[in-house]
Amino acid sequence: MPEYSKMNAIQSIEKEYSEYLSVFLLLVFGGMIGMPSPPSSVTIRILPMALDELKFLQNKGRRVDDTLGDIIDAINFED
Repeated sequence: MPEYSKMNAIQSIEKEYSEYLSVFLLLVFGGMIGMPSPPSSVTIRILPMALDELKFLQNKGRRVDDTLGDIIDAINFED
């Protein structure tokens, strides 16, 4: 039972991290989709921190119509 609780907690944290990445990317790159964005000086300062997140966004964008990928993601299947 403790192992199940640990895995459940890890999955919850990973899901929350993924959501925070999405919010961060919306803050930095929201202007591309018409959302108000922070001032340019702030965006330029935090842009170096967004390099890994930009790769994450690209991968997420490629899977927009990948229903099978979403199902596999939901059951946490890893290669």
